Amino acid sequence: MKDHVIAKIELVLKRCEKLGLTASPFYQELKHDLTNDKWLDEIVDTITKVKNSEKIFDIVGQITAADNDHRIVTMFAEYDTARRLTDWAKNFFGTFTDAEYLPRKNRKQPDFKAWNGDKVLPVETKTLGDSATVIEAEKFNNKFLKKISQDALPQLVSFYEETPFDEGIIFVWTQLRVQPSKDRRVDAYLELRQQVERDIDMSSYAFDVKIITMFTNPLDLWDFRLKAGK
Repeated sequence: MKDHVIAKIELVLKRCEKLGLTASPFYQELKHDLTNDKWLDEIVDTITKVKNSEKIFDIVGQITAADNDHRIVTMFAEYDTARRLTDWAKNFFGTFTDAEYLPRKNRKQPDFKAWNGDKVLPVETKTLGDSATVIEAEKFNNKFLKKISQDALPQLVSFYEETPFDEGIIFVWTQLRVQPSKDRRVDAYLELRQQVERDIDMSSYAFDVKIITMFTNPLDLWDFRLKAGK
């Protein structure tokens, strides 16, 4: 199984090399990760627990000179989401008895389906920013709200029409570093939470949403819960 994973990642690296993208920090990171047995063992552990998740690494045909970093970032984000749907996370992100990766075929399905017993939970993965640049809280909040309200939530709504559920989960992975807005007396997390609760109208939704924002540099986690009908 590990050899199978290595072969998939090597194809990604070769595609980047063919396109002359070896200076990309994500190419360098992936090449370094390939020498890390612990990381590879974690991937094997994850793909044996999350159905179809080996297909997360089937991105060779989607890498272009213009969209290489973003696609690799998305691959990392989807894998890291899959990892958090297994017992490795010790139910920190929810109680999941099973999970499945859904290779994207249309806009009406999430990236994953997870189960808690017989209850299905759609799980969507989004990325926000492909580099570790500093961004003011106000600009970050606007980008975040747009990503949730115009992209992730409509996908969950479409899925709900075919498969009703009680709660959906949205993981947002970002490398951006949020700088609190000037002259604000609240911290960046509280500022965003207040804006999310104020600007995202849940009155027409029949399901709850848990939003988990993962900052990767430095590592941090912000989470919000939106209740249906509010």
